[in-house]
Amino acid sequence: NSVVTTSTNPNLRHLSQPNNQVAAAVTPQRSLQLDLMVPNWGRDERLKQFASRLKLSWQEYRTMVAHNTTSQITTLRLLTTRYNSTQEIDTQLQLELSQNSGLPLDQIVLVQAPKGKTFSRSHAMNLIQQTAACHEDHCLVAGMDVDMEVKYPYFIHSEQAVIPGQTAHFPIVFSQY
Repeated sequence: NSVVTTSTNPNLRHLSQPNNQVAAAVTPQRSLQLDLMVPNWGRDERLKQFASRLKLSWQEYRTMVAHNTTSQITTLRLLTTRYNSTQEIDTQLQLELSQNSGLPLDQIVLVQAPKGKTFSRSHAMNLIQQTAACHEDHCLVAGMDVDMEVKYPYFIHSEQAVIPGQTAHFPIVFSQY
């Protein structure tokens, strides 16, 4: 008599066996896309550095979960904002972000703010979410600031915390000055 219970990750079921041992049974994997929203204004050098750090963490995540059948995130997109920019500058930045992050060019999305709009973090996040973030059931949405460092567990936490089409993952960071 096994009892099936479901964890927060819909791809992992726990089978409670009669001797109270827990065995994991994996349901078929589904590929997910993680849209990482990073609001930005006038901090292109820091955004490039962020992309370089992101590359290392994404590679580490992909290596760590290569044989883990419960891992779902197979596509990562970097979404950011542009305020009072030009097409020429944006094209060059998109290319550099692709090179720094190791992501294909089409997975670097630059969202242009309306002319004359001033930057605020909340406006930038809303703009990205409304115009560029994927809203399909295979998409996860998460947000970070350009000064934050992404480590590979971030991807795992996003996988566990986000309900596609319903919630997003915004880590709370405390700093001490």
